[in-house]
Amino acid sequence: QSEFSTAKKAVLTPMWKERTLQEIAQGELRGVCAEEVMKALKEIPAAMDDEKAEAAVKRLLASGGFPLADSLKQELQDYQAKSQKQIDELAQRADESIEARKILVECCNAIEDRQRSNTERLEAELASFKKELHQQQENSAHKHSLFEANHYGLQ
Repeated sequence: QSEFSTAKKAVLTPMWKERTLQEIAQGELRGVCAEEVMKALKEIPAAMDDEKAEAAVKRLLASGGFPLADSLKQELQDYQAKSQKQIDELAQRADESIEARKILVECCNAIEDRQRSNTERLEAELASFKKELHQQQENSAHKHSLFEANHYGLQ
């Protein structure tokens, strides 16, 4: 049971870390994006009208947008792939551990069954031996009494 709990914790911990890192990265991306947009808007002269501002933002987004955001996004994807690989490996280890435990339980059960069978067989043999010994003792006592009767009776 404790092995299963340990394996479960090992599998769930990277998922929790992954979610947390995603939330942090997304928060940073939002901040960086907002900052870049604000910089771009400040650089636009005050005389520009809304249409020119919209066109500038569209050009900025079309040109690849924000290199830092892209690199953070790539890092996040790399981390997700690495985390998924670790999760898969841990899940495989947990499955192997469960399978090994099943095999050990089966072996222990087989040993217990053999031990129980051998004990029953030995107890039966012992009872039979005791019965034979008791009969031999009775026969010996009977023969001894006959011997004494014959021996002392003839004298």
